[in-house]
Amino acid sequence: MKKALFALGVILASFAGMSAMAQQVGTIKVAGKGEVSVAPNTVTLSMSVESRDKDYTACVTNLNEQTEALKKALRKVGFNEKDILTTNYNVRRETRYNNQSRRSDFIGYLATHYLKVSFPFDKSRLNKAVNALSAKAGQASFNIAFSVSDTEALKAQLAKSAVTDATKKAEALAQAAGLKLGYIQSIEYGNIPVRYSNAGYQFDAEVSMMRKSESAVADINPEDVKNTADVTVVWVVTKAD
Repeated sequence: MKKALFALGVILASFAGMSAMAQQVGTIKVAGKGEVSVAPNTVTLSMSVESRDKDYTACVTNLNEQTEALKKALRKVGFNEKDILTTNYNVRRETRYNNQSRRSDFIGYLATHYLKVSFPFDKSRLNKAVNALSAKAGQASFNIAFSVSDTEALKAQLAKSAVTDATKKAEALAQAAGLKLGYIQSIEYGNIPVRYSNAGYQFDAEVSMMRKSESAVADINPEDVKNTADVTVVWVVTKAD
């Protein structure tokens, strides 16, 4: 008796599965785009100083003096020495091609020091740093970029937004075709990049020198960090009820 009931159950389950499969009429593949805008909470101030001289020692000494002036300006507005990091330091020979002698003549050395400091975004603190560098840092050039510290949370929001967009598109297409969305068969997505804010601020050495004699102060208010992500979702579609 038990064997008969078991066999009957298997048969009924098979019919149910066949019925469900009979309802499936194919798949639908839709691309979705996610968009998320969030206020930046981290700022990175990238700086560079350079020195040129025919004498190597004089070139490097001058560069180090400029670097110290830059660091001193930042320390005065509350930054610690350990927060000001070197990202690149190089010294190279410069040459100029001589058409008469048909050779490259040595014209001197170029030394460059790249530094950066990152900190939680605070408008007042950033403005103080920018004004201090502009007024005191000599030949320094600097750039400001804004970002979001919790990139994983931002990626999760982007993925959710992209899938939601794909679902809305798929539902509209299925309805137009007289079909109904079934289960998701697959989701494809690549690495979701997190970009810096599109709002960048560049201050070159000439501007910094000019601002030594000016009273204007910087007032920086960054725009939101805008990011996008793409996903491709495949649904099984069935006949509409």
